[in-house]
Amino acid sequence: AGAPWKTKLPPMFWNIYLHELSAVRGEKGPASIEGAIKDAAAKPDRWLLTPRGLQIAFDADEAGCYACNPGPLTVPWSALKPMLASPEFTACQAPPAAKP
Repeated sequence: AGAPWKTKLPPMFWNIYLHELSAVRGEKGPASIEGAIKDAAAKPDRWLLTPRGLQIAFDADEAGCYACNPGPLTVPWSALKPMLASPEFTACQAPPAAKP
């Protein structure tokens, strides 16, 4: 069985993107962005813990085109709290430490 966060976390980042972009442009952008966001969200080595929440960022053309870059996306801790407190997520393992 896969880790529960792998099915719940990517849609959370996608919803943050939709909320932020629709507030700015009233659109959701190219379809390639959804895949890039959900793929990045499922990779712990892409996560950055910030005071605001869990963040992922993208390279200039990673989401399909240079101008399509969704920028850094942050799911607030308040949205993550129920997931982090759930027993099904206590088995999550941190990614291996980078070798110096």
